[in-house]
Amino acid sequence: MSADARSVTYFSIVLNNFKLTNISTAYQETSLKLFLNFDNYKKLTIFPSKNEGAEASFADKIEIDYETRFGHRLEQKQFSVRLLDAHDQELGECLVDLLTLATGPMTHNLPFLNQRAQCHGRLGFEAKMANRSEVSVNFVRFSISPVPSELKGELFLEYNYTGKSLAGERRTGALPIRATQGQEMVWIEENSPVVLSATIPEMLQENYRIRVMSKGIINKEIGIVTIPIAQHFTHTDGADVEFRTLCTLDKSPHELRGILRYTGLPMYCQMLTGYHTERGFVGARPMLPCLPVPPGFQAEGTRPCDCHGHGHPTPGHRHPASASAHPAA
Repeated sequence: MSADARSVTYFSIVLNNFKLTNISTAYQETSLKLFLNFDNYKKLTIFPSKNEGAEASFADKIEIDYETRFGHRLEQKQFSVRLLDAHDQELGECLVDLLTLATGPMTHNLPFLNQRAQCHGRLGFEAKMANRSEVSVNFVRFSISPVPSELKGELFLEYNYTGKSLAGERRTGALPIRATQGQEMVWIEENSPVVLSATIPEMLQENYRIRVMSKGIINKEIGIVTIPIAQHFTHTDGADVEFRTLCTLDKSPHELRGILRYTGLPMYCQMLTGYHTERGFVGARPMLPCLPVPPGFQAEGTRPCDCHGHGHPTPGHRHPASASAHPAA
């Protein structure tokens, strides 16, 4: 998805496995609850399903279809969780910016801090924040070398995405031969993209399948090639990605080369491992080096990250509330 402010960025969000730990002794006999505010887009109160002294767990699973016209400003948006007692007195608050949720690990463990930076407990939770968009994949150029002379002028290609495509049964694009240049048979594609609705993790698990076809009364498949997307991916919208692979056409070895181009890619992708605390990120790495990372993130083995302002308030300070509200998030 483009970072253009006029576009809308879509997320499917699941918040669950909320758990309170290290509850202060003074509040262990108190009926506690959590007030959740996701960027003023969704607000709700949840109650413990189980209390055990210094710990309390919640059975709630919260699903949110979130959309915003300011997907490029997620670091300015907040997920707030306030710890309240039976009289709605606030005991502390956890704050996480949405960029950390959208690009960091799914598991979080943070302190509840009040205005005096006192901690009356910790909050653990999981946040799945999947950024989905409509992606167009254009195969800009194909070539086969050496030219299979006995089939010259009779070949065409079909290609498709192995995952779910918005084009349904029409997701396969056929490419007629356009030119033969020396020892190469070349196809130049103009405007037959494969359009799909996907998140980046979904795409990286799939492939492009290219079939080399011989034209006749009954078209015949003479070769097939699978291109793993994880090995041929860029997070730069509109950039060209080259691929090269060997293929066998009627028992003869050939090289298939090509260029593909992505447009409308999702902006964000979460890390699949690790966890986030007020001290930084542990065991967390992006799925690919080209993907955006949370504010203050440093890969382990480099220098420690400074997470002030990205997971908890600095002493005596609270983050300002998000300026956007539902539905114009």
